[in-house]
Amino acid sequence: GNLGNLYNTKLPDTDKALSYYVQALEKRPDNLNYYDNIYNIFRFKLQDNENALSLLEQGGNLLPEEIYFPVKMAEHYRNTGDTENAKKFFERTLNMAKELLLVDIENYAREELEKL
Repeated sequence: GNLGNLYNTKLPDTDKALSYYVQALEKRPDNLNYYDNIYNIFRFKLQDNENALSLLEQGGNLLPEEIYFPVKMAEHYRNTGDTENAKKFFERTLNMAKELLLVDIENYAREELEKL
């Protein structure tokens, strides 16, 4: 993960950063920072929405109790103009936040749904 950070920020090399983050994620599949860093590389540096979304789906399947994934998927869909799926995942986020008593995330999801 540290090597991924190094090549992602200090010595910019997207391929190396991605490679090191993937290796780190294989060793620590519960580390949400690795998902976030890989997602950002796919989405913003490589402009590869398909792999960005696939990563979130895989993480959500592996860690279904993590609210990070429905939030991030909802934001991804909202930001890429897919309102229908954005609503679906903000609703999922809202329900999950209610169950987990995460009031700030619940409020955020509710506000985003109202905007859509």
